[in-house]
Amino acid sequence: MQDNSRYVRPRSFAETHLDTEGRAPCVAAIRETGLNPTVAFQKDTSLVKVKGFRMVFESGMVLVGGRDDLQDRVNIRPDSAPDPGVDINDAVKRLGGR
Repeated sequence: MQDNSRYVRPRSFAETHLDTEGRAPCVAAIRETGLNPTVAFQKDTSLVKVKGFRMVFESGMVLVGGRDDLQDRVNIRPDSAPDPGVDINDAVKRLGGR
């Protein structure tokens, strides 16, 4: 859901986000509903309610914030982008050691 893409391709989603043993059952369940797992459909995020988020990076760095922060200040570049990652658009108020 956090991917910036407005569309989901079920088979690609399963291959990217599910463990190997869960992929085939997921794709089979999608087929059973009458959907073609290779055809993309538009996401419906209207029921998603996020109070806050915690984003953990490969380096171990953690970013925490509220739903508005995620929408207004954080741009998540998808893995398929030439330079995947995150852009944070905010001024630094304080920087200190741990």
